[in-house]
Amino acid sequence: MSNTDNPVVRRAQELASALLSSNQDLLGHAESAAEQAGSACARLGCRDTAAIVAAAWLHDIGYVPSLRATGYHPIDGALYLMKDNWPDRVISLVAHHSEAKMEAPYYSVAHHLSIIDPVTGPASDILTCADMTSGASGGRVALQARVEQLRSTDDAESSPVPRDVRESRYASLVSTTRLIVSQLST
Repeated sequence: MSNTDNPVVRRAQELASALLSSNQDLLGHAESAAEQAGSACARLGCRDTAAIVAAAWLHDIGYVPSLRATGYHPIDGALYLMKDNWPDRVISLVAHHSEAKMEAPYYSVAHHLSIIDPVTGPASDILTCADMTSGASGGRVALQARVEQLRSTDDAESSPVPRDVRESRYASLVSTTRLIVSQLST
């Protein structure tokens, strides 16, 4: 069964395609992340593949200007998904994706994250790996190249997050991604 055979994944793909249609780079990134998450879940025997793949499709919808509520895309995406009655697991994965907790205080949104239960372990790690190995405009990318993309974007946008916190976040993302990649290699 393919991931799009699942109604939650199909709904996520349709929503991401609609919301991100004006940003083909972001849509390509979401599609690549979803493909990689699905592949990793299949190889690692995940129990919640649909939620992980749906979150991979949706993890960056908070960048859409019409969804902007706080200015911090993980929270903005999660708030939209809450209003749209998505499963809690998908909302949690989107809200907390890729170490969002490390940067949330600098966007003054840590209180939002504190009321959304985090997802830890393999589900979160697979989503992180899928995000970190998908290029900014789609396709697979080497992990270090992806970190450099993030670094460049954060610098260009004058991120409110101090450099040392960003570097700690990148290190955590690299460590998590390497963990999943090593599990996929065995």
